[in-house]
Order: sequence, then C-alpha cells, then structure tokens
Amino acid sequence: MNKIPLIITLIFFISLVFCNEKYTFLPRDYVTNKMNIGKITKTRVVEESYFDLPGVGSVHRMNKFISIEEFMGEKDGFLVVKVTRTDMETVNRVGPVEEIPYDYLAMEDIPCLVYIGSNGWDDHVEPVNPDHDWLQEVFEAAYIHNTNFTNSFHPFGEDAVNVSVGDKWYDTADSIKRFLNSESPESMTSIESTYELKKVRSKRGRNIATVDIQSNMKMKLNYILHCSVCEEHIFLTGDASGSFDTKVNFDIETFEIVSHKDFGNLWGDFEMDGDNFRTKITLKSFSNIVK
Repeated sequence: MNKIPLIITLIFFISLVFCNEKYTFLPRDYVTNKMNIGKITKTRVVEESYFDLPGVGSVHRMNKFISIEEFMGEKDGFLVVKVTRTDMETVNRVGPVEEIPYDYLAMEDIPCLVYIGSNGWDDHVEPVNPDHDWLQEVFEAAYIHNTNFTNSFHPFGEDAVNVSVGDKWYDTADSIKRFLNSESPESMTSIESTYELKKVRSKRGRNIATVDIQSNMKMKLNYILHCSVCEEHIFLTGDASGSFDTKVNFDIETFEIVSHKDFGNLWGDFEMDGDNFRTKITLKSFSNIVK
C-alpha cells in the first residue's frame, strides 16, 4: 500500500485545522489577574527620530534603555505598574552640536508608578518616593504623553477577536494627546491601522503570534527644542502625515509583546520663527523582552 498520499492528506488536514484556529488578542483578564502581582518584565527599547531644519541642519534623537516593569495590583480603580529605566543611552544632536538632556537622564534607576485606566490607556504617573517629585514632568513625558500608542487591554484594536492566520481587521484612534518632550505643548494625533495575523508558531518555549500593522497617521505637531547653534529655543509647529509599518511578535499565552519593530515617515509643512518649510520626519523603534 502506498502511504505517501495518506501522509500528504494527513499533513493537509493538520495544516488546515491550524490555519482555521481562532485567536483573541484582548488580554484584559490576564493583565488584571491578581496572580500576576509581583510579575517583573524587562524589555530592551531603542527609539530614534531624524529630520532636517533650515538654517540648523539635521536633528537626530535616539533613546536606548532597559524598561523594568512590575505589576503592583489595583488601586482606586486603576492598575498600577512600577516602572524603572536602566542602562540609559541617548543621542540628542541638533545640527553639529550634541545637546545633553540632563532632565531626561536624571530619571535613570528611579522608579515611578504608572496608573492604567479602565480604557487600557496610561492615565497618570507619580514617583515611588516623594523625594523625586521634581521628576514629575519628566516621568509624564516619558510614560504618559509619549509616542507609544499601544493599549494595555487591546494592543491590536478592539476587533482582534476570533481571528485566524491571514485575517485582517481595522482600528482607528482619534485626538490622541502627546507631548514630544517635557518642554513642548501638546500635539494631537489620529491613526488608522490595518492589522493582519501573519502566522502562529512555537519559538523558544513560547507560542508566538506575528501581527503586521500598517498605519496612516496625521499629527498636529508642536515641538520645542533647544538649539545651541541658534543660542535659543526653537518652536516648531505644523501639520504632518505619513505611514508606518510595524511587526509585533506576541505571546498568546502570557499576552506579552515579545518583540516589535516599526518604521515610518511623516511629511509635513511647518513654521519656525516665521519661516515656512517642508520636511520629512523619520521615526523608528525596536523592543524585545530580555531575561
């Protein structure tokens, strides 16, 4: 008896069952489980941005750090996570001059408490030790009003329910308030995203779902940066829009983002000190869990 056709048929049906398996990416129940109190996650993060300013030159920002997060439980209707940044490195080049962000670097190894609201978004932050109240604005810029658009309860949108490999779904987020640094006024952002579950596989003892995200972003940008070349602070304002490609590896059992990388460009028409110009802003980031 020829067993080859039987084996091929068996493989076909196994793959068919796997491809039709349904997954839901709404980790609220897991995140809020009291069994997770005291759980610590360490993540390596790299964030970079590039753009050109007339009369100044290239502006390059890079932040690299280890984020240590410990789930503390619930308080007053909020989930509480203790967060500490360690091993911080930064590049803050404006034109030919390296600007040192002393306020940002001052938060290294100093923990704060991030409070997550019932909607899954980070709501407010406070230092663990009241003696560090002077870092309040730095903590807010780093953890609350940053450019992280990941929701703790639905990281891939609220429609990431019963999806199979190959499925696509969509999500929008309007009027998201962000502060690009502790000195800048608020910027407003809107995002339209398309998600696709590309594959699910076992890797290093984890069951990993890979989700690709294509996003279109619009931003009303307000940005203040110090320029030693100009011997003053520069106020940059304008409208920008563009697209981003993101790949996320997500543990479907622990509901953790194991790794992610994204890259995108925003083109905008801006005003600076009465001069109008057009420029491109390049943004990219990478993260992965470390032991």
